Amino acid sequence: MKSGLLSVLFLLSGLFVFAQEQPAEPRFNGADVQYFMRRLIGEFGKVVGERQIAAETLSPKVAVAFEVRADGSVGEWRFRDRNSEGRDRYDVEPASETTREALTEAFSRLEGWSPATYADGRTTDYTLRLVLRLPVEKYLRAQEPDPLLFQGKDPRESFTEWMRT
Repeated sequence: MKSGLLSVLFLLSGLFVFAQEQPAEPRFNGADVQYFMRRLIGEFGKVVGERQIAAETLSPKVAVAFEVRADGSVGEWRFRDRNSEGRDRYDVEPASETTREALTEAFSRLEGWSPATYADGRTTDYTLRLVLRLPVEKYLRAQEPDPLLFQGKDPRESFTEWMRT
């Protein structure tokens, strides 16, 4: 009984030490990674609009990875998919070329990373692996609005008339 209790305590102490050794995730402009993902998808939407990229050419689900270095700089942006190897393998179709170009441009527009940090203040390199769900349907609706809605006209000009009918 006593050796069993000692084994459990030893295992728990090992888990506690392991948990302490893990750095906190990098932060984007003081916020968490989820905030960065929302900003990245928003910037991606801007690129799609600016370049007038056809929504049909975009991939709805994309996996990416990049490194936030110990000095806060970013390096090695890459796409992950079922053709990737090792830790970058992810069960998703490869992103289309237009998606890759637009997402890479959107990523390059965003700055403000703080490195991953240990409890004692040391910083370290940290690789983030993210899965993004891009709102392709939203872009498609914006590019091809319902012809019956607002009587086929620009809603900014015909909303009042549309409401009366």
